[in-house]
Amino acid sequence: MARGAVASVAASVGGGAVGAALLAQDLDGVFFTGSHATGARIAQALNGRFNVKLQLELGGKDPTYVCEDADVKVAAESLADGAMYNTGQSCCSVERIYVHASIHVAFVDAFDGFLNEVVVRPRVSARVVEDDLFLRPRRGDVRPVR
Repeated sequence: MARGAVASVAASVGGGAVGAALLAQDLDGVFFTGSHATGARIAQALNGRFNVKLQLELGGKDPTYVCEDADVKVAAESLADGAMYNTGQSCCSVERIYVHASIHVAFVDAFDGFLNEVVVRPRVSARVVEDDLFLRPRRGDVRPVR
């Protein structure tokens, strides 16, 4: 591939062969969010190519804890957004949620209720959804969990 033929690749899906083919190109930079194992393979493949910028966001498990005195509705909606923002492809996306036993049922009901309201379509939704990839709450819905 001629240098400059592809300005950028926003997202690629495929196995190791796809990744290896992409890494074999004349690249200016690689930005990857995913597993530690794949990140290590990418870094190894780029070893010695000092002109290639590399940014890796690897293997975060980003747990959250909802305390007994939390506003359950706010916590559920905020954490649903945190789990699905940018389809979960964020270095700080929520991957595990621990909830105090005394509010567990109420939290699960609120979380499920929020997700059932979300309709993902380009610029059309019961909640504000900017496009097919991004889930964002209405302005003012997200507040710190105390």
